[in-house]
Amino acid sequence: MRAIEVRRPGRGAIEGLGLGLLSGAAIGAISGYIEGGDPPSGCMVFVCVPLTAGEKAVVAGTVLGLSGALTGLLIGAIIGHRDRYEF
Repeated sequence: MRAIEVRRPGRGAIEGLGLGLLSGAAIGAISGYIEGGDPPSGCMVFVCVPLTAGEKAVVAGTVLGLSGALTGLLIGAIIGHRDRYEF
């Protein structure tokens, strides 16, 4: 035997949560800001509250950050963190 590989689902879940949170929040914030502000008159498809580009960035960053964190948590727990010890 030359090596041992250890799989740690708990550590993988934490790593996935962090990666999903950061990437989801970044993508959401960038896309919300790029979309720009609403006209002052207001009513969009489902919401009748005009939002600025910064407010859209916060909302989209929060929503995508949370969904990315949940997705990363699940995938990280399934895949796990792998440590390889060679002799």
